Amino acid sequence: MPKNEGIFDKLKAEDVCFGDSLGEGAFGNVKVGWMKGKKDKYAIKTMKKAEIINSKHVDHIENEKNILERVIHPFALSYDGFFQDNRYIYFATELLPGGDLFTYHRG
Repeated sequence: MPKNEGIFDKLKAEDVCFGDSLGEGAFGNVKVGWMKGKKDKYAIKTMKKAEIINSKHVDHIENEKNILERVIHPFALSYDGFFQDNRYIYFATELLPGGDLFTYHRG
């Protein structure tokens, strides 16, 4: 299956501006983000490398990345790339208004 190449794949963390937090998860949080000099906004999932390694969930994160890269469907959010720095890894996806899907599962 072909990979979905993201526009963030060749960026560095210093090329990205971060805004408001959208939510928190087990390894980090999701923030609004945009490329410096651009107006388009994205959801940027920020995860601490050390926590992923210490909890032995590296394979889960690799699987998540592989799935995001390969799923191209009108009912799935679009994947816009992966980048990293010394402490964090980042997944960039389409910014969808309306909150976390998990919230609706509980309701």
